[in-house]
Amino acid sequence: MERDPETGEYDPTITVYPEVARSERKAIEIFELPKSVSRIYSETVVAFNAGAPILAGAGLRAIVEAICIDQKVSGRNLQERIDDLVAKGMLAKPQAELLHEERYIGNAALHEILPPSTEELDDGLAIVEGLLSTIFVLPRHAARIRAKREGKK
Repeated sequence: MERDPETGEYDPTITVYPEVARSERKAIEIFELPKSVSRIYSETVVAFNAGAPILAGAGLRAIVEAICIDQKVSGRNLQERIDDLVAKGMLAKPQAELLHEERYIGNAALHEILPPSTEELDDGLAIVEGLLSTIFVLPRHAARIRAKREGKK
């Protein structure tokens, strides 16, 4: 406790570390994601829950960067890399347009140090989670279905 310099009394404020989470967003299952992607996704959810909007906004962008690195897409910047995900058939054009919207959140957080709103972060996480499912989770489910079907022939 600190002593108030004017009154000489102690300040009864107590700070608890680590800070108590402000949100309770649950992360999606990450066991089917590449390690580098799952790590940044998990850290972004932690930042969101801790009420660190600039870090969470930066994390949204970093998740997309990690996916692009994992999928070995090309481009000089994130916009071009997202478009290459479409060119390689990993995403449909409407999905890429959603990612571009999410990219703006990360750009504002990183380049302008503007904290996105909780709603923007929540929407951005929903977009990224859909992307993670499309690229990593659903193809594995389809492969299991295909393997069972082909095994019956």
